[in-house]
Amino acid sequence: MNYSSNNSVNSTILKSKIEKRTLRSRVCGGEGLHNRTGHFVCSAGLLMTDADGINQSFLLTAGHCSEGETPNNDGFIDLYHLPWNSPPSFRYIGPLVNYSIAPVICKRPLSVGAHVCKSGHATFVSCGQITELNAELTYRDSNNNTITKKEMIVTSVRSVKGDSGGPVFSYSSKNTSPDVYVVGILIGGMENHGISDVLPLEVALRNTNLVLDVVGGLFG
Repeated sequence: MNYSSNNSVNSTILKSKIEKRTLRSRVCGGEGLHNRTGHFVCSAGLLMTDADGINQSFLLTAGHCSEGETPNNDGFIDLYHLPWNSPPSFRYIGPLVNYSIAPVICKRPLSVGAHVCKSGHATFVSCGQITELNAELTYRDSNNNTITKKEMIVTSVRSVKGDSGGPVFSYSSKNTSPDVYVVGILIGGMENHGISDVLPLEVALRNTNLVLDVVGGLFG
């Protein structure tokens, strides 16, 4: 199904300034990101790599994580690693380099009732079911403007403020080693009602040249 270009979705991509061959520390999906003053901003999402083979890593998280943040002298927002149960590390991950706004055209092999989980900085791992596909959702941003997002996934996964940007996944335990499938990233919900809204991965990456780094987890 096609939608016009004014029906948009959002995601944030952080670019590491350290080449892959020098990566030494691990950032897990669902851990935290903090700003230059040490204040928590959002959950870390998925590690990505450039499809052209450029020796560079990227981290995908929720687009609204940039709201209210002060840019550096180059106009970018600097973010740092905030591990679970840890004070601010001030270990630099990279600048926010892209805020994606794209028309939504996607298909995905998911169904209502499918079991999914999320990993977030605030509530760690929690699971639930997909309750709606191709949902049209309305939000208000920090300036009280109304934003409508289409082809979203609604789930019964519990989440709260601070989990935004964390990865959402499903898994199969049929094999000896469970297969994990990335669904997307968590961008919102109703924390008092056990509802979490998910931006599908294929939508978040539209108009980018990034692919999921399936052997990653290392950053910065």
